Amino acid sequence: PEVSNIVVDQMAQLALTIETTSNFPRFVELRMPPASVINAWVQLYFEHFHPVFPFLHQPSFGTSDTHWLLMFAVSAIGAQFSELPQSQACSRAMNEIVRRSASYLVRHFQRASQ
Repeated sequence: PEVSNIVVDQMAQLALTIETTSNFPRFVELRMPPASVINAWVQLYFEHFHPVFPFLHQPSFGTSDTHWLLMFAVSAIGAQFSELPQSQACSRAMNEIVRRSASYLVRHFQRASQ
């Protein structure tokens, strides 16, 4: 499965929105990895994590129905298996962005449904 630039842009936009409008502490620097790196990390997820914990249906992952936040979370897990410099620090930051994004989306979904 391949993560598109659109998914990276959606995640970057939400991360920037959260960074500027929420009460979460700010990141020292907020930069998203390029789609090519995220795609490599998704591949590492399926090579290393998925065989042990097969939570996702691999053939349908990455289709237009796959939520961009799930794709980003998968890449954050995959980054833990990367040997690229700073990938561990990036993985921790991405996991924090996933946590903040999920919290933000839940709060806004609850407000919209009231």
